[in-house]
Amino acid sequence: MDSLNYIIKQLDPKKWLPALKQTTSSSTSTSSTPTGGSCPSNGSFHGCRKSALMGFAHCRYHTTMVGITGASAILLGAYISHGMTGKDEQVRQAALTANRYHLLHAVALLAVPMTRRPMLVSSFWLGGMVLFCGSIYYHVITGNQRLRAVAPYGGICFLLGWLCIML
Repeated sequence: MDSLNYIIKQLDPKKWLPALKQTTSSSTSTSSTPTGGSCPSNGSFHGCRKSALMGFAHCRYHTTMVGITGASAILLGAYISHGMTGKDEQVRQAALTANRYHLLHAVALLAVPMTRRPMLVSSFWLGGMVLFCGSIYYHVITGNQRLRAVAPYGGICFLLGWLCIML
């Protein structure tokens, strides 16, 4: 029971929050980063590792992007499941595959701030969502096949995004 009380005391924000505020306010205006750029001390994210977890994860644009991609994946999945009852089964399976990749990468975008190159990874994954998933969605909704040719490029973007995690 004593160890549980110790852990609860360690998790108390009153204990570590002032120290965190002090370290962020006492830092210089910029610092060197592994990517070769500079990192502003105001907590905003501009491609640097130092504030990746505190800046990019809480960045309004990142959370908006994750929310939009996740919500659109859910909406399109509902359309595929409930609105495509009269379509060809092969077309429906293609749409389900696109939706699976869309939803998987929307959730994976949540982990992007933990990578060394978050902007590169998220750019490739968003490009993959637009090219791969978007072209298949377009084909399913309109019946027009002319954009299906860009789907393999979207798959390459997905792959490059995963490989960029190693950089």
